Amino acid sequence: MDEKQLLDAIRGIIKEEVREAVKEEIEPIKTDITNMKSDISELSGSVANLKSDVSELSGSVAVIEVQHGEKLNAVYEAVTAMNKNFPPRIDLLERKSDNHDTRLFALEQVVGK
Repeated sequence: MDEKQLLDAIRGIIKEEVREAVKEEIEPIKTDITNMKSDISELSGSVANLKSDVSELSGSVAVIEVQHGEKLNAVYEAVTAMNKNFPPRIDLLERKSDNHDTRLFALEQVVGK
């Protein structure tokens, strides 16, 4: 065997050893990539489910806002109606109080004499 043949044989052996070493190193990486693809697929499904849930919640919130808005309007109208009655009643009570003050003063004048 001459030098060239020996060198080619050594190169072939080294090439095969490197190929095997690289193959051994790449296999776990391939497995990891496959697992990551599976995880990404699961996450994509979860995100789709979350989007659906958020959409449903948005619809529910809209319904609640409308219902509470109607209830708040009813309460506001009731309070407004009650407040319309207060000023005349306050005037009436003030007149009665003034009348009582006058009558008490008159009684005090009679009793005090």
